[in-house]
Amino acid sequence: HHTNGHVRRETEARFLQATELFEKAPSSKCCCGKIHLQKGAGIIGGFSLVSVLLNALLVLLGVGRLGLNPYFEVLILVFDFFSVVCLLRGLHKRKSGLLRPFLFFNFLWNAGLILLFIWCMIRMARGTDLSKPIMNQLGRSRPPPHHSNPFLNLGRPPEDPGTHWLGFLLLAALALLIVVGCSFIHIIYRMFRVFAYDEEKEANRLTPPI
Repeated sequence: HHTNGHVRRETEARFLQATELFEKAPSSKCCCGKIHLQKGAGIIGGFSLVSVLLNALLVLLGVGRLGLNPYFEVLILVFDFFSVVCLLRGLHKRKSGLLRPFLFFNFLWNAGLILLFIWCMIRMARGTDLSKPIMNQLGRSRPPPHHSNPFLNLGRPPEDPGTHWLGFLLLAALALLIVVGCSFIHIIYRMFRVFAYDEEKEANRLTPPI
């Protein structure tokens, strides 16, 4: 019995050494160590919930944020709301699995924003005025001038150089959304790692040694 107990203690010691070597506990601080990670994740969850509710209000008012099919926008809104609810529930229950929908949805969303940013950059490099879609979305576009001479109607109407700043403003807004979205994903992923580490640690504690 003494020999078995000695072997068991050595096995447990090796297991703890391996756990400490390969599974270091993730840091629970964010923002340069000034804010607890779970508090920061909670702020992100609250901000995301407010954003979803505002987007739902815009959809009800008939103002689409994407300019796409309204049913498609409602579907995106439903998935967004579901991911935020799972995030808040996961933070309350400290369950890593409930954070996965938020990470998955926001990864796809930010990937789409990055592709849109690249597309806008290409369009602007080719000399396309990006302000026209913005003006059309806001309902402020003006009809092109029609001249009595049919030869003057050939080609596109001259572009107003004073509206090009809207294109640069769109790119700046997209860049800001991408940076904020990636920061949210980074913080929630770190929170996911902390919860997963705690769950694995608790499972190892409850598992009887062999």
